[in-house]
Amino acid sequence: MENKKVSILFFPKEYYPLNRVRLTELYMKEFTNLGNKVTWILLSDTITEKIKKIESGRNKSIILRSKSTDKKLHRFFNMLSKLAKYKIGKRQMELTNVDIIVANDGIIDGFVAYLLSRKYDKPFVYYLSFLFFELDKDAFTEIRRNVDNLFKRIGALVKKRLYIYLIKKCDIFHPISQMMSEYFASYTQGKIVIPLPLCPAKHFRENYSVRKNSENHSYSLIYVGAIGAIRRIDFLIDLLQRIKENESEIQVKLRILGPIPDRDYLRKLQNKAISLGLKKHVEILPGVPISQVPDIIKCSDIGLSFYNPLLAYRTASPTKVVEYLSLGMPVIGNREVEDQKEVIEMSGGGFATRYDINEAAEKVIYLLTNTDKMITMGESGRRWVEANRNYSIMARELDIKYNQLLRNK
Repeated sequence: MENKKVSILFFPKEYYPLNRVRLTELYMKEFTNLGNKVTWILLSDTITEKIKKIESGRNKSIILRSKSTDKKLHRFFNMLSKLAKYKIGKRQMELTNVDIIVANDGIIDGFVAYLLSRKYDKPFVYYLSFLFFELDKDAFTEIRRNVDNLFKRIGALVKKRLYIYLIKKCDIFHPISQMMSEYFASYTQGKIVIPLPLCPAKHFRENYSVRKNSENHSYSLIYVGAIGAIRRIDFLIDLLQRIKENESEIQVKLRILGPIPDRDYLRKLQNKAISLGLKKHVEILPGVPISQVPDIIKCSDIGLSFYNPLLAYRTASPTKVVEYLSLGMPVIGNREVEDQKEVIEMSGGGFATRYDINEAAEKVIYLLTNTDKMITMGESGRRWVEANRNYSIMARELDIKYNQLLRNK
């Protein structure tokens, strides 16, 4: 039986314009390339006074107004605007032929989608990319024991129950990883569960070029990701120190690239590098446009992907592992992050070590002193990612599953 062209009403947590690759490349591009349609209900990330509609191909974006720049009022007004998504969604349901209603990450967005699915008897799909409530809970112990983080910890318990409720009510649940699906397993018995792990963005794949050995025997390690205390980025500086202690002849520096949510933590990192005599060997690059990231990564030799092994990270699907590998760069990361461990080991694109300075340093030194291996591992990882972490393939699988859901509804 030929698949029908599916029409989706989508409620993302993200603002317009969308910049999450898992949405723009999977649903906005690849899923609609199959002839399907997606209508997006979003808030604007700038101050607007009226609702806007933008159509592009088989995508239509309905952008709701955002009313306040005042930080105290901003969250309140945005919550009201998110509740207004129900009214806009209701109008779309009455004006157009919608087959499936999807929500991504947001709690309010999830309830809006669920209520519309009940009212109009349509399948409800929920896509969760991260255990936000677990990170809120850990902020109190991992960052700072203050009143704000205490309230976050209390609020995390409420958020968890709300996420569980949405997952129990949806027809298809999309966790970001297999480990996340296991985390919610007791709430999804008899339910369709389809993990949607992250894939490299198109501009990473297109920036691939054959890698060569360094001619001057000077190497660089790179970490790309948020530079915040809860991620324990200081682990990387300790790692660099251990490498230099064990192999003093190796010329190696560390690049840290990413947004900085905590300026105080940045200063701590900089002071730590100075105190260890590593100031000239550590380069921190904040605020780099995403279009320039692949070129910066390509100038490095080994990608690092070490995460504080909190539950929120262990159940995640780290983007940078597949992006490093898509550029033909070998990766060393910690095996406690299950999806990361699977990618590295199945691809042969690097090493998955324990979250341990000595073990990580040993593997970095091995690659820096066996540069032919560094190149072959990177190329092996690239080929595996191209074949197994590809949004085009994932979209075709979703098209089949969504059609099966509609036929069985």
